[in-house]
Amino acid sequence: MNITSYAYPDDDAGFIDIEIEKTTDRIIIRFKDGGVPFNPLEQKKTDTNMSWEQRDIGGLGIYLVIKKMDAVHYAYVDHQNVLTIEKMIRLQT
Repeated sequence: MNITSYAYPDDDAGFIDIEIEKTTDRIIIRFKDGGVPFNPLEQKKTDTNMSWEQRDIGGLGIYLVIKKMDAVHYAYVDHQNVLTIEKMIRLQT
């Protein structure tokens, strides 16, 4: 949702590519867009000790992704935002 709302502020036509890769021990999801450069990992950290009423709007999604994923990486490559998230998977035996 954030990519469609903010990456292309002038209502420019754009793209979003989502790649999903599964290895033996992890799932890797890569989001790519050609919008305005934006590194979500450099944004102000959400203070989760504050009440809902006191918090600024925004940032909670980034916070949750960082907390729940095993790895989160951002790069700006070839005029594209590339956000990669990884989660280790534990196979049931």
